[in-house]
Amino acid sequence: MLAQQTEDQETSPGRRIATPRLILRAPTLSDVAAMVSLANNKQIAENTASMPHPYGAKDAEAWIERSGALAKEKGHRSVVCLKSDEETLIGCAGWGNVPGIDLPQVGYWIGEPNWNNGYATEAAHAMIDHAFTVGGLERVGCGCRVTNGASRRVIEKCGFQYEGLGMIHFRSHAGSLPILKYQMDRAAWASLKAWGAQ
Repeated sequence: MLAQQTEDQETSPGRRIATPRLILRAPTLSDVAAMVSLANNKQIAENTASMPHPYGAKDAEAWIERSGALAKEKGHRSVVCLKSDEETLIGCAGWGNVPGIDLPQVGYWIGEPNWNNGYATEAAHAMIDHAFTVGGLERVGCGCRVTNGASRRVIEKCGFQYEGLGMIHFRSHAGSLPILKYQMDRAAWASLKAWGAQ
């Protein structure tokens, strides 16, 4: 079931997105230290195609700067925070174009201190909703390394359909690795939303 919209989840691209337990908001330079603390983790980098390792302040600043430009190019990035503390991030999520893939992709990562709480699934639900509502997409994709069982479970819980195997460049490996590719179309998303409302 996808995330239910709240009063905060409107169609304006700059607005924060609220889910039952999370706030997804625009990243700011005040998030750099927390982002580096969480993202400078080899396990995260090995499973996130665009993340380098080691991950430093310049990487976080570049990601934040690119976030503003991404909205103009049909995409979105948010930092993920708990509702109990909207200023401290626990991860990041977004959707947009990825080099070498012809379908806009949903992506997410959660810092290790907050693993195994379902936050990645909740953040991914919010990004799927955003891609179809604000982004107006007809189809969205998602992928994970074949060795990343946790991310595969998130993708499947979100309702993505398996599409096949592919290869994608991972910055942390300086080369391409096999991934499982998934997709969801607008009709499937609408059905999942309707089922969730019952």
